[in-house]
Amino acid sequence: MARTTRGHSSAARLLLSAILAALISSCMGGRDPVIDGWPVGRVMDCNRDATCADLAAAATAGLARRDPGHPAIVTLTLHDEGRVVNEDGEQVLFTRSGSCCSVARFALADGTVRAIGVGYPGISREPSAIDYGP
Repeated sequence: MARTTRGHSSAARLLLSAILAALISSCMGGRDPVIDGWPVGRVMDCNRDATCADLAAAATAGLARRDPGHPAIVTLTLHDEGRVVNEDGEQVLFTRSGSCCSVARFALADGTVRAIGVGYPGISREPSAIDYGP
């Protein structure tokens, strides 16, 4: 294992950085970033989710409808819907009929970031995009 001049391994420094980031996040109340009204949670594991390609296609079509003429998409990542917290750091719960949503996060060529909800609302078997978050 490579050592730095102070005797700490780079792996140990990386682990310390990850622990520090987790502590800072917990002190901030675990707030997930909110883009276009959607709280953006963890990146979905598309190796285990066969619906990712369908969700990505529905999200891309939904973004084109909502924001016609948007700059080119540089990256698209699918995320779990994140947590919404109030000013006191308490989680806000939503009541919905059926399951919904994942969040598609788009990085665009002009440097902006957009998000759109995507999923199978209610009992739908076809994925749908939902423009703005709850």
